Amino acid sequence: MANVFVGIDLGLFIKEMLTKKQKLLNKKARFIQTKSYALKIARKELQEKDIKWKQAVKQEFGFKCSICGKNEIVHVHHLLPREIKAFRHIVLNGICLCPLHHKFSLEISPHRNPIVFYNWYLTSFKDRYDKLLSLYKMSRLNEMGNSYMNKSGVKEYILNHK
Repeated sequence: MANVFVGIDLGLFIKEMLTKKQKLLNKKARFIQTKSYALKIARKELQEKDIKWKQAVKQEFGFKCSICGKNEIVHVHHLLPREIKAFRHIVLNGICLCPLHHKFSLEISPHRNPIVFYNWYLTSFKDRYDKLLSLYKMSRLNEMGNSYMNKSGVKEYILNHK
C-alpha cells in the first residue's frame, strides 16, 4: 500500500521535490561551468594572440637581440606595459632582447636600468618611438573624447602606416 497523506503520494511528492532541487543545482552548476569555460577560452585566445605578437616582433627584428645581436635565445619586451590593452599586441610596442639585456644587465636593461635603456632606445629607434608615441597620444585623445578620432582610429593608423 502506498503512503497516502490527504490524497498525496509522499513518495512521488518527495521525488518531485528532489528533482526540482536537482534541476536548480544543475542550472547553477551549468552557469558556473559556462562562466569558467568562457574565462578559459578568453585566456587561451589571449595566449594565442601573445604568441603571434611575439613571433611578429621577433621576425621584425630578425630573431636577434636589438642591443648585442645575439640570436640564440630572444625575449620580447613590451615598451608600453601590456596592461595597456590597446597596445598589448601592436608590433611597434615590442623589442627583441637577449635574456642578459632583457632582465639581467646592470648597464642596459629595461628592467634593471630603464632610464639608460629608454635613452638607448630613443637614439637607436627614433622612428619607431615617434610612431608609437603618436599612436599612444591618439589613443589618449580618443579616451578623453576628442571627436576627430573614432574608436578604430588606432587600428586604421596601424594598417595605413606599416
